[in-house]
Amino acid sequence: MAKFVEIQSCYRGNIEYELINIEDISRIVLGANVLFLRTPYNVGEHHISITQKSVDKLLNVLDIVQEAEE
Repeated sequence: MAKFVEIQSCYRGNIEYELINIEDISRIVLGANVLFLRTPYNVGEHHISITQKSVDKLLNVLDIVQEAEE
């Protein structure tokens, strides 16, 4: 069964709440806070800017532990 998580996306100063399927996540760019999602189209990817709070939530949901910065 698909697992969904609520994130906050940012576009031109507007913040919107979205539900995404975690199985559709292609990659997350840390620092720039960009989320790449797989799509059924030939392009293959869709990217959105997300808030730092959403990045932290996704890292927690995906059980990813960042190494401590030196």
